[in-house]
Amino acid sequence: MAFTAGQQNSITTDDTEVEILGSPAASTQRIVRLINVYNADTVAATVTINFEDGSTERILVKATLAAGDSLQMSGPIVLANTDETLEAVLAVAATTTNLPVYVAYADIT
Repeated sequence: MAFTAGQQNSITTDDTEVEILGSPAASTQRIVRLINVYNADTVAATVTINFEDGSTERILVKATLAAGDSLQMSGPIVLANTDETLEAVLAVAATTTNLPVYVAYADIT
């Protein structure tokens, strides 16, 4: 069994879903240990983090962040199949700045 640490940085795209962590490769489990979203906009923003499994979307968390606030989720969240991803979406378009999203994970093979 091998563990490979990884991270992914993303930016929300207004009210369009953005993949913040892709699917693991075949025969791999992706273990998410941290998701951080920072509201870099000048006004409050509502962000939703979704788990997608190819056919079903599940809301993991939905939060309204004041300007300058952060949302931190700690895992584990397990992506075990090649069609499972994490996505982020804003409730409405950002006023001036979309929100950066950081995900820390490890792949187990």
